[in-house]
Amino acid sequence: MKSVGFTKSTMPEETRVALLPGDIENLRHPERLSFEQGYARHLGFPDDAYRRLGARVMPRREMARLDVLCVPKFSEKDRESLRDGMTLWGWPYVEDNRWCAEAVADRSLSIVDFQFMYEGGEFVFRENSRLAGRLGMLQAMQAGRPPEQLGSVAMIGKGSLAHGAMEVLDASGVRYSVFDSRSSGELLCSMHAFDTIVNCMKWYRPGYLVSQAHIESMKTGAFLVDLSTEGVEGSEPRSIYAPVYMNGHVMMYSNAHIPALLGKQASEQISRALAPYVDSVVEETPDTVLKGATVVADGKPTAAAGELARMALQAAARTISERAS
Repeated sequence: MKSVGFTKSTMPEETRVALLPGDIENLRHPERLSFEQGYARHLGFPDDAYRRLGARVMPRREMARLDVLCVPKFSEKDRESLRDGMTLWGWPYVEDNRWCAEAVADRSLSIVDFQFMYEGGEFVFRENSRLAGRLGMLQAMQAGRPPEQLGSVAMIGKGSLAHGAMEVLDASGVRYSVFDSRSSGELLCSMHAFDTIVNCMKWYRPGYLVSQAHIESMKTGAFLVDLSTEGVEGSEPRSIYAPVYMNGHVMMYSNAHIPALLGKQASEQISRALAPYVDSVVEETPDTVLKGATVVADGKPTAAAGELARMALQAAARTISERAS
């Protein structure tokens, strides 16, 4: 059986954790689970809450000896906790983080990516995405422009993230037009016609969905709310407390850790969604959801990996080979 470690995120401003005590009670092997000291103390859950359920609590430095490391968001500081052959379980964004791609290739790591966990066609963490959509839209209206000043609005995307944003717009009485992957080309040709554009589209291909040229075609003073933080050139995630900035003549909103604004609620949603798969990971039993989310196996991209992740891992392997020679 596998041992699974849960560490606090080392990414600045990230408050979410992956598993809370209430969702461990029905698991078959709590003794195979280890939590970093102080894991969820900031959310009101002391270490003893995990110990009482049979889980172990240990210093971070001891996590490197475990088989699986589960963290919602990784950062380069996690590198010290990685060992050869380990599995990473979370949102590693290997396509965006060069250090992660190199660590994966160099240490033959495997990745089970939260982003690709789907069951019955439904995204496992859809409630976290819906929360991100609601919080992000609310923050964009508070820090950037109130609802009565959004003007004509275009929504890119129809997934859980977009539905969360739509709930806020509907409640605020804001009307909007919706574009998906099939109709996004129509929007890109008419960017100038909108005052506000909300991007909720996931982007797994090279290049950009919305280029800088598209942004330059927008009205002076237009507002681009990038909730997905993917596929928009010039979109640079800022502090969760100051996510609005100017990109030329266009106001931008970009916050890579939106659910961290409500860390406890977001962690509860992640924990409920994750718990049903923990026993399968520990027992190494076949699971179609986990298999479909295994984007890297022993340092090599699988058929489930997106094109950007595949390119990042290939580049990392070349870099490692050049260093060795």
